[in-house]
Amino acid sequence: MQEIAELNQRGAAAELGYKTLPQVLRHAVRWDPTTARRWVEQAVLLSSEITPTGSEITPALPVTAAAAAEGALSLDHVAAVAEAMKTLPAEVENLVVECARDHEPAAVRTFGKDLAYGLYQNDPEPRDPEPAPEGNRLTLRQNKAGDWKLAATLDALTGAKFATLLDPLAKPRPATDEGPDPRSLDERQGDALAELIDLMLRAD
Repeated sequence: MQEIAELNQRGAAAELGYKTLPQVLRHAVRWDPTTARRWVEQAVLLSSEITPTGSEITPALPVTAAAAAEGALSLDHVAAVAEAMKTLPAEVENLVVECARDHEPAAVRTFGKDLAYGLYQNDPEPRDPEPAPEGNRLTLRQNKAGDWKLAATLDALTGAKFATLLDPLAKPRPATDEGPDPRSLDERQGDALAELIDLMLRAD
């Protein structure tokens, strides 16, 4: 991958009499046009670059580059991560890459869309003033009966992460002979939070 990026940076295609680097790869290693183009695109995306002054420019997707260097991500996985990150802030790249480590590329694309929706669904209209961030707040109180009352305000990124964790656990149970899941959305989300707490307590 780094070698392809270096060939691209020095303009090897023109040196060898080709119009583009994918054409060089097609001739040299017998790749089809689509595969050659994807390798070049991903090499540029995942490789660092040295400027004429000697400064190093880090890859556009540094977390993805590190995972790809480990051999943890396929070409299709890298393409899925890159597609997802087009609509996501850089600080969530690690979440998308962790998804890519454990799931197929189609699932990574879905995760990216869900994460973007959670981040941006409540964005104000362009003409509205930008609201001041409220920060993260949590109120937790136990009543006399022993139950706990919970109220929280989360910033956009934290809320999106929390919703992403909660959503698969809060889906309605499959219909049975007794009928569909009778729980309301609030009840399902409450049960999902309880399950999430149990999962965290069992984790290392």
